[in-house]
Amino acid sequence: MFPQKSTIVGSLLLPEIPIQEATLGGNSINDGTCTLYQVTKDVVTVECLYHVPEIRCIDWTDCLFENVQSDRVIIFDKIKKVDYKGDSNVNPPLLKLLQTEKAKKDLPQFAKIAPYLKTPNVMAGLSAAIMTYVRSISLKC
Repeated sequence: MFPQKSTIVGSLLLPEIPIQEATLGGNSINDGTCTLYQVTKDVVTVECLYHVPEIRCIDWTDCLFENVQSDRVIIFDKIKKVDYKGDSNVNPPLLKLLQTEKAKKDLPQFAKIAPYLKTPNVMAGLSAAIMTYVRSISLKC
């Protein structure tokens, strides 16, 4: 959850979810709702606790960016330990960095925060859809 000072400013609901089953303004893993919080004047966070089916990730991302304008995007996601390819002695949670080329050029200080996610690791699902979108419109991510 986010700091108590944050304010709920919206919800994103998958179209196939009946609105009477949605918990608007409060996240639920089961109802297909995610919540948008205004953390500061310049920062909006989107908390998505439910699994967005692969087939819906592009639509979800399009809907988000049609309603939220941004000049920078930061994604926090997880990867299963069995899917992580690298040092087998690591213990979750791990923090790895994945950036668009624009962000690498414009925000080099981010590389000091965490090591890069190395190939052959790949992002999938909603994170991949968001990265693809922001790369296509040249946002920093």
